[in-house]
Amino acid sequence: MWVELLVYGALIPGGAAALLAWLGAGWADSGDGAGPAGGAPATPWMPGAATVGVAFAAAFAAAFGVDGLLEPSSWQWIYWAGVAGAGGALLRGRASHPAALAFLAALVAALMLRPLLAKLVPHALAEDQLLLPVVAIAALVGLLASQLETAARCFPARVLAPALAAYAGGCAGLFFLLGSARLGQISGFLAASCGAIAALAWLRPAPAALRGAALPMALVLGLAGTNASYFGYDVPGWPLLLAALPPLLLALAGRFPRLRSAAPVPAALLLTATALLPLGAAVLVALAGAEAEALGADELPY
Repeated sequence: MWVELLVYGALIPGGAAALLAWLGAGWADSGDGAGPAGGAPATPWMPGAATVGVAFAAAFAAAFGVDGLLEPSSWQWIYWAGVAGAGGALLRGRASHPAALAFLAALVAALMLRPLLAKLVPHALAEDQLLLPVVAIAALVGLLASQLETAARCFPARVLAPALAAYAGGCAGLFFLLGSARLGQISGFLAASCGAIAALAWLRPAPAALRGAALPMALVLGLAGTNASYFGYDVPGWPLLLAALPPLLLALAGRFPRLRSAAPVPAALLLTATALLPLGAAVLVALAGAEAEALGADELPY
């Protein structure tokens, strides 16, 4: 079983991401991928979206197969979130700005959340119950996308990619703790993809570009978090809300010039710690279970 998990959960997404990054996701770029928040991309396209999105979709299909994807159940909509995120590689100019990515991520999330929430068991929602959660979750996904993209414009890949890998890996552990090994594995695909980008960025002076990776990451983690929250009877909301903090903190870190110009190793370590601390708090809240009584939860795990 462990060999199978290693192959499907790490080697396939990591290998796919490494190959895509090596073939063209920013290696020919003469810049380091860093720039002012909201600045113009150093490359004419968004290679991070293709690298992370395609690697995620490949790992998902290899691990779970393709049966039913044309008529997806609730959790299979996460696959299409990764595919849609990969399409962000085609964005140009103003369409690639963090604010534009936020709008696009929120729109795609809203379109997918409606059928996703309607098919969740045991919390399948009636048509008149869908509007509020769809709007709220889609807005959160859009916020995550804009903040992750802002961070990608502030730090080179070898500094930020380890933090993104740690963030996705921490979310995977949290989802597993909340009772879903499948959602944990799905989030782990993102961690392996970002880990491969980080490894390549440290091996070569020119980093693998992360531009656009925010789109598949925000969509996949947003829909996975929705599944974790609505599928179980007693899953509290606070751990999942805490898990949404790292992108905001990483974007905030980009506002500090000294950190942006710091040596790569300490900067990468600091950003990784920044991504992991809120997730550590989320794990503690989840472990508290009934004692926390978060948002009406009675017990964990479901």
